[in-house]
Amino acid sequence: DILERERVTVLCMAPTEYRVVAKRSSVPRLPSLRRLVAAGEALNPEVIGAWRSATGLDISDGFGQTETGQLTGVPPGGEVRPGSMGRPLPGIDLWIDDGELVADPRTIPTFFLEYLGAERPSLDEPWRTGDRVRVDDDGYLFFEGRTDDVIISAGYRIGPFEVESALVSHDAVAEAAVVAAADEERGSVVRAVVTLRAGFDPSDRLVRELQDHVKAQTAPYKYPRIVDFVDRLPKTASGKIRRRALREAPTSARMPQMQRARELLFDYLVVARRGSDSRPGNAAREAIFTEGRSFVEGSAAPADALGAALANGIASHAIELDDTYEPASLHPGVVVWPAVLALADERDVTLGDVLAAGVAGYDAVCGLGDRLDPGETYARGFHPTGVCGAIGAAVGASRLLGLDATAQRHAVGIATSASSGLLAFLSDGAWTKPFHAGQASSSGITAARLAAAGFTGPAAAVDGPHGFLHAFGGREGAAALPPSSEGSGVLGTSIKLYPCCRYVHGGIDLILDLVREEELVASDVASISCGVLAAGWELVAAPLDAKRRVVDTVDAQFSMPFAAALALTTGDAALDDFARAAELAPDLRPLMDRVECHRSERLEAAFPAAWGAEIEVRTRGGSVIRRYAPRLKGSPERMSHEDLRSKGEGLIGVQEAATLFEACLTLPDDAPFAQVRRIAGQTDMRRS
Repeated sequence: DILERERVTVLCMAPTEYRVVAKRSSVPRLPSLRRLVAAGEALNPEVIGAWRSATGLDISDGFGQTETGQLTGVPPGGEVRPGSMGRPLPGIDLWIDDGELVADPRTIPTFFLEYLGAERPSLDEPWRTGDRVRVDDDGYLFFEGRTDDVIISAGYRIGPFEVESALVSHDAVAEAAVVAAADEERGSVVRAVVTLRAGFDPSDRLVRELQDHVKAQTAPYKYPRIVDFVDRLPKTASGKIRRRALREAPTSARMPQMQRARELLFDYLVVARRGSDSRPGNAAREAIFTEGRSFVEGSAAPADALGAALANGIASHAIELDDTYEPASLHPGVVVWPAVLALADERDVTLGDVLAAGVAGYDAVCGLGDRLDPGETYARGFHPTGVCGAIGAAVGASRLLGLDATAQRHAVGIATSASSGLLAFLSDGAWTKPFHAGQASSSGITAARLAAAGFTGPAAAVDGPHGFLHAFGGREGAAALPPSSEGSGVLGTSIKLYPCCRYVHGGIDLILDLVREEELVASDVASISCGVLAAGWELVAAPLDAKRRVVDTVDAQFSMPFAAALALTTGDAALDDFARAAELAPDLRPLMDRVECHRSERLEAAFPAAWGAEIEVRTRGGSVIRRYAPRLKGSPERMSHEDLRSKGEGLIGVQEAATLFEACLTLPDDAPFAQVRRIAGQTDMRRS
């Protein structure tokens, strides 16, 4: 209103003010304006573009310091380059020394006399501004940050401004500041402190979205591993962000992979607890004879680590509700957590130690899975979880045991010889599929212990001519794939909402949507055709007649026709219904006979990076309903804390799930892991 009333012709504001107007309101159209000027901090290209669109003017940015006055700028009529602070003013001598802007004070007419109470600076010595800049071929200067703001992470130099520019280009972000956060392994990591625009709320999902956005806009190594949300950023009176205050302030956010590991740990524990009461879970528990200090789900008697890992791995995989790393079609949680927790029960370790070991194990098993072709692995008769699992368990166990890189490499080499897991269970409903998880987890512990004792494993066990990838079907070019980034395993893992093979979840999702939104009922349906990925075709769709003949729970868990018929008939896909599949199957058979399966070019084009779903329903009235979803429910993009807690409540009860959720999600990293066991009502098995 002031600008319009006073008919302002030249507007000079702090960059913060330009940003706030551009991000939190619409830029006014002011016909009297003929010049926009800013100085103090670099302006993001998105802010410059917003003002240009509204006023037809570019913001002329400049640079100066209290000690020097203005040093750079854009003259009237000069070219404005987004993100640039212009070129040196006439007569002022500036250059760049090791990335820092340096000036000759003799050429600066407004150079200060002295700091109060200090010696007068020499005009014969270069004036180092302390600001990092770069210059283009035409002499335009671009601010990259203060020299003490530059982040050195794992040897990479990361300027905060580029990351901040990427963040504020996201629709949710009003303002962002980037600083370094200490990290034991990398020295420092990028920490982003963000204020959000109206209509957006902080969430783990938004954290991951912002991280992916920065990766896409800049480079994968520049993304903020820590994201904090605040109501406002600390600033000076002139509107500059007080980065020192941010660096010194404690972070309220965890690294995203550690937060995700907490969620997956909770999911594993509720599934294992419920699975311990399954028939395979009971049998596994009864088979353990060696006493020890490791907790066994469903038992008051502790066992040795090997036995506990075996039993808990079987229990957690027995009810088909365990997490899934979709790109590799495997279940990391049921092989990693049983091994890590069994060893943790024997030691005085923290929750943070357990989470870090879990992240390492997930990265190993999922990274190895990325190099497999799951369709080829299935075609050779192997279960990806079984063949990859021991390696993930070995790496997780190695991390908890404190093995160095050489010993861990030997543990991986040893564990590859334990890789196994035949698909023979599909023929008669045997219980060997959950055994794959327990056996892999136990074998991982054995491999790590052997390596710790000096036992050696082959260096070329994974990609050698007689190695893992050769045996189980590596992707084309798998040997040349770069290693996965830290945390990619947990961050890319989905949580299952239905107790059956992940390849049928998409059909269930879409059918349940139709039941709830369109009030679709079984009697109205003439036929249903469900899209099934080629990698899972033999598991859940073929031969179709056999998949319609369900005689036990395992048959039901691997049958698209049964899952579709159950969802349409009951409006659910509950654990208890799969458990009594033999009883329900005769009544569902007429509807199963109307369920077809098809392959889809659209689904295959996105696989394995994304698992989508599609169905086509033909009604008895002659109408056709088609539905498509690019991602399954339970994937990282489609799973909230509310969904996670709801799953836990359905498996172990409201109160027990709430207590366990609090233990896993809210205890600090430095809390003893035994405290998690106590809060969760699981006896501390360590003997004094």
